[in-house]
Amino acid sequence: MQSAPPPESSPVVALMIGDRGRTLIGERVGSLVEQIEGRIVRRDSMQITMQVHKVIDVRGNHSTWTGEQVVIPNEAVMGYRARKLSKFKTALLVGAGVVALVLTLGRSLDIFGVPVEGAPGTDGPSQS
Repeated sequence: MQSAPPPESSPVVALMIGDRGRTLIGERVGSLVEQIEGRIVRRDSMQITMQVHKVIDVRGNHSTWTGEQVVIPNEAVMGYRARKLSKFKTALLVGAGVVALVLTLGRSLDIFGVPVEGAPGTDGPSQS
């Protein structure tokens, strides 16, 4: 967690909200808010305007937002965290997708060479 103001160009930022901040912005985002995730639209010496995507409260409950803009006074923010994609998790997801695609296409296109009973071009079950 950083204590300096969040970078202007960071794609997604999580703002950490302290006790004073909960008092200041409770009416806008909820009185138990602990973290606000989203994109910074505007920032000046007094406040941050954020396009909010997710709010996490002190109990760990998540609420998904659809990009509503919220003005957050700088004094409400304890710190921030720049959100980044995990290279490992992204690679794992892509790998799982490729495996699923190969298995699905392999069965439907019969690329594994296993004869399918009753498929066109077969003589049916073998007779001994």
